[in-house]
Amino acid sequence: MNLTVPPNSSVAFTIGTVIDVLNYGAGVVTIVAGSGVTLRSIDSNLDISGQYGGVTLKKLATDEWSVIGALE
Repeated sequence: MNLTVPPNSSVAFTIGTVIDVLNYGAGVVTIVAGSGVTLRSIDSNLDISGQYGGVTLKKLATDEWSVIGALE
């Protein structure tokens, strides 16, 4: 399953917005950048590490987000 972070032109989240994501099911959840969006994460990892793993997305700038948490 992919979770796409939309560009600011589609959804204008306020800078500083925080979104928590939980992988509740058994499959892999991948965080995906929408058109023009930059995702910052350690080692560029964007897959939530497993069932019940979670990540936090924080909007840093207009189309830039950090992704932290249980990533692989």
